[in-house]
Amino acid sequence: MASTDLDVLELGRLVRQKRADEQLSLRQAAALARVSFSTLSRVEDGAQPDLSTFTSLCAWLGVNPGRQAMSPRSVRITEAARR
Repeated sequence: MASTDLDVLELGRLVRQKRADEQLSLRQAAALARVSFSTLSRVEDGAQPDLSTFTSLCAWLGVNPGRQAMSPRSVRITEAARR
């Protein structure tokens, strides 16, 4: 995957797309990404993940977590990652 800026809504879209591409259920994808089923569902719906979940999902998706765009929905992750 090309290195691109992400925001939280884009993260959810990428998760949903990878699940569709690999024909995975939410439970299967959650297990592979090492996050809970309910958390993965919320992220797909645009919820703000915690830093650990965000990092796990980025690893599963093969995207660089440091490339967060500075949008209102992604600022909290970017600031938390700097601590």
